[in-house]
This record gives sequence, C-alpha cells and structure tokens, in this order.
Amino acid sequence: MEVVPRKRRPYSTLEKIEMKKTLVALAALSTLGAYAQSTVQISGILNAGVASSNAHVLSVAQLKGDRNNLTFDVTEDMGNGTKAIGKIQFRFNPATGTTGYSSTLAATEVYNGGTLMEQTMVGFTDNTLGTVKIGRFTNDVGTHDYSVFEDSSQGTNASAAAYGRMSGTVQWTSPTYGGFKVSAINAKAAANCYTPAGGAGFGTTPGINYCTYSATGFNNFGAGVLTYENGPLLLQGASIGGLYGDKDTRLSARYTMGSGTKLYYGMYKQSGAVGTLITTMTTTATNLIPVAYNATYGWQSHTNTELGASVPVGAFTFRAAYLTSNNDIGYSGAQVAVTDGTTKYSKVSLGGEYNFSKRTMAMAQMGKGTNGSAAIAAGGAVYSSGSTYWLGMQHSF
Repeated sequence: MEVVPRKRRPYSTLEKIEMKKTLVALAALSTLGAYAQSTVQISGILNAGVASSNAHVLSVAQLKGDRNNLTFDVTEDMGNGTKAIGKIQFRFNPATGTTGYSSTLAATEVYNGGTLMEQTMVGFTDNTLGTVKIGRFTNDVGTHDYSVFEDSSQGTNASAAAYGRMSGTVQWTSPTYGGFKVSAINAKAAANCYTPAGGAGFGTTPGINYCTYSATGFNNFGAGVLTYENGPLLLQGASIGGLYGDKDTRLSARYTMGSGTKLYYGMYKQSGAVGTLITTMTTTATNLIPVAYNATYGWQSHTNTELGASVPVGAFTFRAAYLTSNNDIGYSGAQVAVTDGTTKYSKVSLGGEYNFSKRTMAMAQMGKGTNGSAAIAAGGAVYSSGSTYWLGMQHSF
C-alpha cells in the first residue's frame, strides 16, 4: 500500500509570532552566553637557590621578593569591547613556607613580608576608554622591561622597583594609538605608611611606620607615563612625584635585534633627598622596630645610568649590565651629605640562565658594587657595596 505523506497545514499568524519570539530569545541567550565569558588563569613561579651576601654569609633564598607566587587573573567579557578584570597574588618564602618573602641580602632567612596577598586588583578594560585598575598591583612604572636584570640584590636595576607597586593605587592607561599609550597613576600616602622588614616594598606590615617616623612628611604618590612600543623598539618616559617628596624622572629604552639579543638603556634622576625619612632600627626575628630618627639612612639626589645586554645562545641566555651614579649618594651622619666621592656608587652585574625546558631553568647572578655603604644599603639592597652571588633554579607554570 502506498503511503502518501500528509501535507502540513500552513502556520497561523499566531504561531509565526510565537516562533519569532522563540528565535529572538534564543539569539539573545546565545549573545549573552558569548559576551558573559568569565575565565580564570592560574599561574605562578617557584624559585629557590643559594645566596652569598656581601658579608660572605650563605643562605637558602629566592632571587627576589616576588619571584615565588601563586597568581589568579580573572577576565569577564561583557561585550562591546569591555572586559572586567581582577588579580589576586599570593606570595611566599620558599625557604620557610611562610607568607610574604625574604631578602637575599640578609644573613639568614628570618625576614618575612607581612601580607597574605601581595596583589589585589579589580578594574576594567575598554577598547575606547582604556584600562582602569584599583587596589594593590604592579603599576605601569614597574612593568616596563627596561633593565636586563630585575631588582634583585645582585642586579644593577637600582630604580626599577622604585614605586612600582603600592597600596591604594588607582591607574588609568589609554588605548594604544600608533604604538603610543599614556598612563596616570595615583596612590594615597596613608595606605603606604608601612614597609615590611628588610625594607622591600610599601603598604605592608609589620615594619616602619613612615607616616609617624617621617621628619619631612609623607606625600601622596603621582606619576605620568608615556610608552611607545613598535616592532623591536620599546621606549618609556615617566615623571614621578614620590611618597618622600622627591621628584623623579625615568627615561628608558630596549631594542631587540633579529638574533634575539636585547640592548638596554636606563636613566633615573631623583630630585630631592629621601634619607631624612629613614629611622635607626632594631632587628628582631620578624620586625624592624624604629628606635630614633637618624638621617644617615637613605640617599641623596642623584642620577643613575644603566647599560645592559642579554644574548641568547642556544638554550643559554647571558646577561651583563653596568650602573653608575653621577654623584655621592650617602650621608656621613644626621643630615650631613657625603661630597668626597666615597659614595658615588657603581655596580657591575653578570648572570644568565640555562633552559632545561620552556618553563624550567637554572639561573645564576653575580653583582659587585663599589662605593656603597651600610647606610645606603638600608635604603635599597641594590646600593650595597661588595659582591653578592645567587645560584638556583626556577619553574614557572
């Protein structure tokens, strides 16, 4: 028996309207699903080795304070070129397993940072309006790769860490036009009164309360940054109004050759002495306790010039840099500036890595500083005299 298919009756006007409503609703849900994509990227670094201080004391240490971390980066696509962003970073000491970090310049690994989360940032990015970040995070003064070394005790990078991360920060960065972008950064002094033991970073406890133990006041921070990146050339200029009342200018450049070799230039000019804000300190197992005001610590106005290069050779990368200051940096006593050239600082650093794989490497660094002093070193590890070494391994994920 032949089966004759039954003809479907035409859709009624009401059915057509309902179908259109359904299709519109499905399209809207599909659009919302595409726009409301939220992603969490987990990354981190494990870094540990053996360090020798300028006093020739060996310790188990990381290369620098923020090398060891566990980081969560959050992005939510809200559509029309706008994304919500956030960051949480936990930092730890690999030698002890405690929160925070420790200094490779220390004789022993007893100094720990006081914060559980080193970076806590929330913000948004928009194709037209640019990017806004609020919280505690590495700002655009601190993210620019203009030094061949990071700000470790062995490196020549005497100014990269200056104001690169503070609490209570608001930053706006413009979209990129023709390779150019600008940034405006502000941080409140009240959120940055404390520094952890070892003198590394701002906005954490326990440590020195600069708002209380400041002879000349403690100011809000502000900076304007202009960055140009196009092909192999990266340039940046930054004008900084520092927490200590100092006015700083930074000009820097990096050029990447076809072979992968990178050439670096950096100039950092500090106008205004900051030594009058540092106090004499008594050391305990976990804290530096202010005892009495003493302007021996810190440094005078000066200009640093740094030249460096990194050269890849197979699985190796070799690094070298030279830093020099244009005049004396240190103090001979309370508010008495040195002028005889004995603290006109210079430093040579050598180092390199061997890549076992894409994420695992062996690392070595050596730095030799000249005309430094204990007083200068108290204001920043990179200004210490003598030789320091570090040999270790790093894994990133």
